[in-house]
Amino acid sequence: MRKAAAERRRQITYIVSKRKQRQDERLRKLMIVTRIQAMFRGLLARRRKRKEDAAAAVIQEWVRELLAAAHAREAARLSSNGLEVRKMFQGGRYVCGGYYVVTILRCGDNLMLHSTYSIGSATAAIGRWLLTTAASFSRGPEDHA
Repeated sequence: MRKAAAERRRQITYIVSKRKQRQDERLRKLMIVTRIQAMFRGLLARRRKRKEDAAAAVIQEWVRELLAAAHAREAARLSSNGLEVRKMFQGGRYVCGGYYVVTILRCGDNLMLHSTYSIGSATAAIGRWLLTTAASFSRGPEDHA
């Protein structure tokens, strides 16, 4: 009876070791397959990245040409017409029986405050350009001492 129990333990140990060997072999094959798949995915990703980089270079060159052309058109327009006057704000209120309208125009770095006050058919308009460059805000050498 002791021999049978010992033989059974030996068989179980043998079966367990064989299962472990098969499992290890499966894991080793799985690792090899996974490594090959990763290498292939990396190859595909590098090819795709090369194509994307080439396409990006073409697009960048195209955009730079478009921007240069737009810049040249703007420079030609500025040299022939000067700076554009843009309306930044226009708003009105009813004040003391008349309608008061304030319009702010911008030309480059300069602003113009234009106000119109109308009562019935009579209208008065005042406009003044304000220099908004940094030099216009300096107070003089005596203020910096």
